[in-house]
Amino acid sequence: MDQVPDQISQESDKQTMQGLLVLKEINRIFRSKLREITTTTDTQLKPYIQGWLQDLMEQNEMLVSVVAELENEAAMRVSMLEEKMRGSTLSCDNIMQKYKDNVPINFVREMCQRLMFLQNDVYNLLEFIKRIRYCNNWSTVGLKFCTVDPNVLQPSELDKIHAVPAELTTKLCQTADQTQYIQNESLMQDLNFQLSLKEEEINSVKKSMLKAHDSLLVKVSEKYEQNLALRKTVRTLECELREMSEEIQNRDSLIAELQVQRTENVEDGKQLENAMLQLEMKDGIIKQLHDELTKKELDYKRKCEEMQKSMTTLQKECDLAKLEWQARISASEDQIALLRKENVRVVRMLLVNLCPILFQEKLKANQKNLDKLRVGIRLYLQ
Repeated sequence: MDQVPDQISQESDKQTMQGLLVLKEINRIFRSKLREITTTTDTQLKPYIQGWLQDLMEQNEMLVSVVAELENEAAMRVSMLEEKMRGSTLSCDNIMQKYKDNVPINFVREMCQRLMFLQNDVYNLLEFIKRIRYCNNWSTVGLKFCTVDPNVLQPSELDKIHAVPAELTTKLCQTADQTQYIQNESLMQDLNFQLSLKEEEINSVKKSMLKAHDSLLVKVSEKYEQNLALRKTVRTLECELREMSEEIQNRDSLIAELQVQRTENVEDGKQLENAMLQLEMKDGIIKQLHDELTKKELDYKRKCEEMQKSMTTLQKECDLAKLEWQARISASEDQIALLRKENVRVVRMLLVNLCPILFQEKLKANQKNLDKLRVGIRLYLQ
């Protein structure tokens, strides 16, 4: 323990000496550079460069001192860890030596052998219990015991006598369970058949509902398309009416211009006659156009009335279809609810009617079996 700090101090001295040598070499290089600068550079740059080199030298000294301190600390920690490891290894060696001195080898071998014997006996006993439980076999053939006497495991005569009624009871219980299982299976088959019938009825009702729903959707889509077509025709007729009203306005403006020209050209008789003829012709054309417009207006009004009537009829048909669809849905839902209630009622009635009968039959069978067992045990004991 006393040699460790001496070694650490020697190593730290060596490292500090190396750091000082490196620092001296760096300072020598910087001084040579300073001499070169003083002989070659200008007088204005000399103080800046000298100050810069002086700062570099101070920084190098600080770095060398910091590195030396870090190396010393690292060496101290490494040496302390090595010393702790040596102490722990020595203590482990001492403990192992004490354990070897106190515990003999033969004792350990005997304990291992006993553990092996006990494990073997436990495994064989488990195998023996399985034979008794599942096969009612009390033989120890093929089983080797080290610490257990096989004769102790064999049953006495009284145990065999008591085992006979136990076997009979187990067999009777098995037969009763089998009969109950068969009866329950037949009952469940009947119930499953009834449930399948009810499910088929429900599926048929659902299919009819889906078909009605699809047909109603088709009808509604057709009515909607007809409504869109009628709206398009109404829009086209409105556009035609606007164009015709614009034409009438243009013709009125032409008539006004012609009347102005007629008042201006009163002196010229021929022109007036020609103008009158043209006016008469144009009046005839205007009358024809006016008649056509009146006819178109009447046709437009008639078509609008027909479209309005068809719209009202379509709206009524849509409302009736919606009401019919809602009525069918409500009726089908009520029918499904009634079928489910009837299904639950049938299942409950079956369970209520069959469970007491099965329970009474099982009690009677168990009572008969117990009477037979008692008579057999009495005869066997006599």
